[in-house]
Amino acid sequence: MGTLRSGAVARPLGRAPLSHLKALPNGPATAPSHDQHTVELHDIGPGPPTKEMLVAYLPKEKILFEGDMLGLPAGSTLIKAANETTVHFAGRVKALGFIVDKIASVHGRTATMDELRAAVEKSRGEEAAR
Repeated sequence: MGTLRSGAVARPLGRAPLSHLKALPNGPATAPSHDQHTVELHDIGPGPPTKEMLVAYLPKEKILFEGDMLGLPAGSTLIKAANETTVHFAGRVKALGFIVDKIASVHGRTATMDELRAAVEKSRGEEAAR
């Protein structure tokens, strides 16, 4: 078993159900390890619009799975300015030190960290223009 970062919950793909997780007081959780894939679940809340928000991070694959935090429509390359939820999300990704190549979204297309940063920068540019 491997210990994960503080605030993380891990679930190896295709192996143990979540009921096998062992939470440690005030710290990380451990789960049976899998030699091919690890999925870490992180609560990145509180933030707009919720008190809690889980993301799934696959460190080996450098994939971050999220819902409702980066709205890039499927089939579009348009990057719109980030809303406060997306800005919060970007800050938490940075603070947690995730190394991410792809951001998989529940409601939109797969994006990159460059696209997330561009959305945040557009938001800051719009705020400065006000």
